[in-house]
Amino acid sequence: MPLVEGQPLDRFGLVLSGEVEVAQEDASGNRHIIGRILPGELYGETLACAGGMHSPVTVTAVSPSEILDIDYSRLASPCGKMCARHTSIIRNLLRILADKNLLLTRKMDVLTRKTIRARVASYLLAEMRRAGYFEFSIPFDRNGLAEYLACDRSALSRELSRLRGDGFLDYGKNRFSVLDAPALAEAASI
Repeated sequence: MPLVEGQPLDRFGLVLSGEVEVAQEDASGNRHIIGRILPGELYGETLACAGGMHSPVTVTAVSPSEILDIDYSRLASPCGKMCARHTSIIRNLLRILADKNLLLTRKMDVLTRKTIRARVASYLLAEMRRAGYFEFSIPFDRNGLAEYLACDRSALSRELSRLRGDGFLDYGKNRFSVLDAPALAEAASI
């Protein structure tokens, strides 16, 4: 179920295989990546649950993908037996909505940083914490990360090089190693 900005939404998708990207265009035509959705994850569920909404985003496949299309109205109407499976599905959907709310809160925290350096540092610290290790991979290439952080790709590359030169981190492609977490945290707070 591809999703186009402006489309009415009463259904949502579960990614079974592949990967999809959620993006939004601003009035100037600039594209901003909201996130990547991997197998086992949902998209469109917040708007479908809200009811009567039109999609503010476009969802496109990044790789060949298989999507399960879920009709929210059928899911929200319990079956006559009020079976445990139905209750479990609704409980899981609420957990997913709460988790996504937390992710969006984290993204807002990153994007409200005043400098690109602070955004990059904040994002990488959050990814390090999420992974639970000083070495981790991110789901973006440089272009994708620049779009996610709402900055120019060359400015992003400059800041990454400076952070590496300062001894805060090392990286190769989408793999990062945080070498000095306290210094990176200080860079994130500026």
